[in-house]
Amino acid sequence: MPVEDFEALMETMDILADHAAMTAIRSAKAGKTQYRPLNLDDENFGL
Repeated sequence: MPVEDFEALMETMDILADHAAMTAIRSAKAGKTQYRPLNLDDENFGL
């Protein structure tokens, strides 16, 4: 398995194990959160 694929798999597993991240993802998929575009010109991305 290429290193890049392994690292992507490990990152995915980390996200799946993070309860807060999964709650946020489920809320976004269900349309319960407001979309805020990121400003890539801002060092804090406009957050």
